[in-house]
Amino acid sequence: MNKPFLIILVLVSLVVLIGGRIQAIGADIPDTKDHPLVSRYSGSIIFGYEEIAFEEYILVLGKVNRELDDLDDVPHPGYYVGRTLFIPTEFKTLEGKITKITYLVPEGRSSLEIFRNYENELINAGFETLFSGDREEAGNFGDWYGGYYPFQIPLSGVRTVSRGDYLRSSNDPRLLTGVLRRAEGDIYVSLYVHNGGITQPAHSALGKVQLDIIEVAPMEEGLVSVDSMYEGIEREGSIAIYGIEFGFDSAEIEEASEPVLTEIRNLLNEFPRLKLYVVGHTDDTGSLEYNIGLSERRAQAVVDYLVNIFGVSPDRLIARGVGPLAPVASNETEAGRAKNRRVELVKQLE
Repeated sequence: MNKPFLIILVLVSLVVLIGGRIQAIGADIPDTKDHPLVSRYSGSIIFGYEEIAFEEYILVLGKVNRELDDLDDVPHPGYYVGRTLFIPTEFKTLEGKITKITYLVPEGRSSLEIFRNYENELINAGFETLFSGDREEAGNFGDWYGGYYPFQIPLSGVRTVSRGDYLRSSNDPRLLTGVLRRAEGDIYVSLYVHNGGITQPAHSALGKVQLDIIEVAPMEEGLVSVDSMYEGIEREGSIAIYGIEFGFDSAEIEEASEPVLTEIRNLLNEFPRLKLYVVGHTDDTGSLEYNIGLSERRAQAVVDYLVNIFGVSPDRLIARGVGPLAPVASNETEAGRAKNRRVELVKQLE
């Protein structure tokens, strides 16, 4: 084999190898973007992304403890990995719009360099640091976060893996949480950086960044309409309804509920083949048996109202109550308990 041919063959092989790697980790996954308030570290790619319009978020404000424990009930917001319990020593519960971005950083960048770049950007943007820690203080954060907020990362060219796999096995971890205070609503940030992990060999030495932005704002009101309800039911099979008010510890519907009940009537009138389960939910205050009974009485009160006041056919509605058995938020906070007290409309299959 002559030298020119050998050189060409080597160059082609390198292009193929480099090209394959670029395809695997060299581009953002589809339908993702940086948050407008915080730009990415230069050369990074997005390989995990979530955007949630309104949800609860646990902001860690101290070291995450790791201890062997066999508690029957995991304390909020704890998470088990095997028999090891991970739980933040200090935290703050937030509600609002949440953007979670997982970045992969090019080789040769230390976690300290990545962290300092983000830290300086956040300071320049006006963020106040609430907690900052490295190594000992941040060492268990990836294990807790990856379990408490599970998510599958659809990497191009390799098998789908969990976000937790990339945030565990940390090397030189660093964590910062902060807040930007604004009249229109505070914005919180959680930044976690490390360069460990061995799930994918091609990624093991690269820096990993988990950047979460939480925009605190009240849940949007006025969303109960025929269109929003029907779209939710068709997409998810059910929709949670807020705005049906009951007297304290009773199933008596209050007058302020009429606009929401009217929209449910309009939904049933517009889609005459639609049949629904009306399911009552409560928070976890009080005994299980009492709350299941209360939730069913409230669901039945909604059905009775729609049938007796609005003339909906009774064979289109079935009332049931599940009490506190299907929460959508933590019952540890009043805001969470308020979200759990709801009525859900669930589509019956024909």
